[in-house]
Amino acid sequence: MPEIYLEYYKNTKMGGFKSFKPNFKFYVPHKLFKKFSEKYIIYFYDFDWKKDSVIKKDLNAHGLDKIHENINNIQISILNGEILPKKKRFNPEDTENIEYGAFNIVNIDENTIKIYNDIFSMVPMYYYMDNDIFIVSTKMKPIIERLNSLSKTLTEDNVGKYFSASCGYLIGNYTFFEEIKYIRPGRKITINLENNKVTFSRYYTYKYTKKYKQESIKESDFMELFNIFDKSQDILLKNYSENTGLLISGGLDSRYIIAQMEKLYIYPKLLNMGHKNSSETNLAIKVSKLSNNIGNLTINELTEDNIIKNAEEYYNVNEGFENFECDYLLDFKNWAIKNNVHYLYNGYAGDAVVGGTFYTRRNFDLASICDQIIDLKDLIHEIKTKEDCINLILKNLGIHKEKILKEKYKDFKEINLRKIVENEINNIMDEITYETYLDVYIHFQYLTRVYRHVLNGCLATRSFSEFIHPFFAYKMFETSLTVDDRLKTQHHIYKKYLIDRFPKYAKINKSGWGVNCYNSAKVCKFGEYYEAFKNKLINLVNNKFEKPLIKMDTYYDATYWYYNSEEFRNFLKNDLKNGFMDKHIEYIEKYYDIKYK
Repeated sequence: MPEIYLEYYKNTKMGGFKSFKPNFKFYVPHKLFKKFSEKYIIYFYDFDWKKDSVIKKDLNAHGLDKIHENINNIQISILNGEILPKKKRFNPEDTENIEYGAFNIVNIDENTIKIYNDIFSMVPMYYYMDNDIFIVSTKMKPIIERLNSLSKTLTEDNVGKYFSASCGYLIGNYTFFEEIKYIRPGRKITINLENNKVTFSRYYTYKYTKKYKQESIKESDFMELFNIFDKSQDILLKNYSENTGLLISGGLDSRYIIAQMEKLYIYPKLLNMGHKNSSETNLAIKVSKLSNNIGNLTINELTEDNIIKNAEEYYNVNEGFENFECDYLLDFKNWAIKNNVHYLYNGYAGDAVVGGTFYTRRNFDLASICDQIIDLKDLIHEIKTKEDCINLILKNLGIHKEKILKEKYKDFKEINLRKIVENEINNIMDEITYETYLDVYIHFQYLTRVYRHVLNGCLATRSFSEFIHPFFAYKMFETSLTVDDRLKTQHHIYKKYLIDRFPKYAKINKSGWGVNCYNSAKVCKFGEYYEAFKNKLINLVNNKFEKPLIKMDTYYDATYWYYNSEEFRNFLKNDLKNGFMDKHIEYIEKYYDIKYK
């Protein structure tokens, strides 16, 4: 995914604008395109491999001059670094005609510049604005360096710094600087070239109004729903069908994607990161065989070495959006390039969109275990008020770390975490159509846990491949919001969907959410608890004896690595409990030249 940088001169009399040339480099400086005018300048970089790139095609045949001749002088449309011909131009606000999109688009006509991001903000955008200049960019560092060259003052944002340390990601429009803001999903920025006004607006509204309700849904409604999902996936897969790859665990989400691909005779390159003989790896092998695609499976065990070697580069790529515990994503690069993978599919958030992950309440006291396994109680029955919503979100954001952080860093002493969360909840309530506070809670999860992790995948791989998230196909996602939460919980509708459309994949056994879909909800919930309890116990044993005695049945096992590797212990400065947070802060300070005081 190319990087885009645009600056608009609100004060063209200010010295230095005309002679400005970027003194920064983006992560992937392939083919550079520049668009100049009296009032603005656009830079972006395009990928060599992008077959449908108008720039690449015309550059090879004619060069930049020919491109300019083929563009209407009054209107330019730039989508993810590609100059679109008239027949490809579109209005991002017309979401009815958009099937999938991880995009930023800049539309320029005689009087205005309009800048859009997609409704999920899967490719980030940031902006800075004062009386002299307006800057928007897909990375923060170019904005910072440009402002430094203009002797502009930047103020460290303690709220952004706090969230990054506390939960590993940012929320709302916070960044590490008060003057630079993150652009929320589904936004439009309009620059009026006649009067220099810059306005922000929201062009998309999430609608949680329930159409498919538990008390009235019929079998024909389920079929209608599944047909919408299938059609949405068919269109997505056909548009991104060449040179595909898939991260496969064998859980419900990757099973679903590979089943949809098999239906269309798409056989992707497969990658699994589990350790030898783990149930995840064994399941990936089973699913690969079932899809007649075992020859394309690569098993690349994730180790502590992957975390250590990628850490610093990871911050150059994702700019601290999520802490480096996810830096193993960079290890996809060699595999993707070797296998010529242009579109890398990932099932992340499928069980949130179609299933019931967000409703899970996993507590290990006896009363909670009985409630959740025997009576199948979950958060649907617990989020009734705005206060319920706020309290649970505070827990998700790591409020248990608040005291520790405020004692350690004086910058955080005045931060009112509850007030910040309450403001975010109020923003959500103004921006979505909701029926209950559960809808508000779910939307906050999409804006934080889901979008940040999805965005992290897009950032980590955009130098070599385009990350595709099938569950964010517009029609599938929008329709899922209209499904009664009581139908999603315990993965009821997800399992019914797989049984109806892909029965051979529905029968595969796996603990946790991936249990044989034909089993009851209580059996599935027991499997989920069993897996969680087993891994919790393994961690306790390894910590108790301070030795790598047992590996968890998952691809990521920081505790085992800690006791297995002196290098990893040194990397975390012999502090397994706080080492990741402290190391994250160290990298943030270095990358942005800021200080946690």
